Order: sequence, then C-alpha cells, then structure tokens
Amino acid sequence: MKNCLTLVVMAGGFLTGALHAAPSAPCDEAPALQAVTQYQRAHVVTVRRRGPGPDAIELEFLVALPVFDQLAVWGRGPESVCLSLTTVGENTRECDVYGMAVKDAAGVFVFSEGTCVIRFSIGTDGVELRASQEGCKIGYCAAQGVIENATYVRSPK
Repeated sequence: MKNCLTLVVMAGGFLTGALHAAPSAPCDEAPALQAVTQYQRAHVVTVRRRGPGPDAIELEFLVALPVFDQLAVWGRGPESVCLSLTTVGENTRECDVYGMAVKDAAGVFVFSEGTCVIRFSIGTDGVELRASQEGCKIGYCAAQGVIENATYVRSPK
C-alpha cells in the first residue's frame, strides 16, 4: 500500500484489500488525522455460510451481518479533495477507491478514473454519494462487489 491513509474495516473477519490510487492524483501523502473528515454508512449484508445439517448433509444458510462502509475526505485546495472509500457488500465483497475528486460547476465533487465515476456532495453532517454502478467494479471491487449510492454520516469522534 502506498503512503496513504490506511483504513482498516472488519466485516465478518475479513480485512480490506489494497486501495487504488489515481496516477495523477496528489493524494499519496495523507495529512494528520485531525485534518481528515471521516464518514460511515451502517448497513446489513447477507453472507452465505455452509454448515452441517441433519444426517450429515451440508446445508447452506444465510446470515445477516452488520457492517460499516468507510469514507475519508481531506482537502487539497478549494476545488479538490482526496478520498478513500471502502464499501462492503453481499458476502462481504469489498470495493476500495482512493484518489482525487475535483469540484464541478454544480459544486459537486467528482472522482473520475476510466469508467469509474463517483459524485459526492459534502454537507455539515454527511455526504451524499452517487457512483456509476458498473463502472467502478473492475479494478476497484472484489468479484460481484458494488459501490452503492448512499448517505454517509460523520463518524463519531
């Protein structure tokens, strides 16, 4: 992992994978933690498990697992911010995005790298995040992982 902000997310015993960095983004050096604003999204994912059933027959069953998606944002100037996003989906499939987002004409920050486009607005207590559903899968997500449109609230200090 580069010299970036390291976020560790535990979900069902799985740790996050490597974060991706935009090659042209000046976000390789994270600031002091007090300069980073952290947000989270609590939700429940379904995990498939196998276990013994009657008569030694192996059964598959579903478990609801509470998880937290993590978003960290820190400023690079009035028109750009760095972001680190880790999401957890069904069967604890993770997605990791790291790089620079630039403010567009509407005042919305946009991370764009290849087909992966993430738009987000930062409010006083949270972030509204919208992502291209298919575009951020390859190179950012584990198989069948997805970055969902969601509201992230400021993490408790």
